[in-house]
Amino acid sequence: MVEIVRIEAPHFVAALMLNELGSVVRAAPIVGYMAGWSRNMVEAYCQKRRWRLTGHGPATGTVHIARAADEQTGEVTAGAE
Repeated sequence: MVEIVRIEAPHFVAALMLNELGSVVRAAPIVGYMAGWSRNMVEAYCQKRRWRLTGHGPATGTVHIARAADEQTGEVTAGAE
């Protein structure tokens, strides 16, 4: 099951999409370097930076999130209509 995690930092808010194994499969551009990271790596890094993580749970509206991301990059995601 896909999960969306929200990162809240003093100067930005961003989202990560994690797959069923807990790896980051999509990330907002500002945290794009986290692609491929495990959930534990993300949590440790955010704790170190004093960023807040919220939204642990199953994704809802994943197609809409993917579509919005695709509009920015011009990429097409399977299943996004």
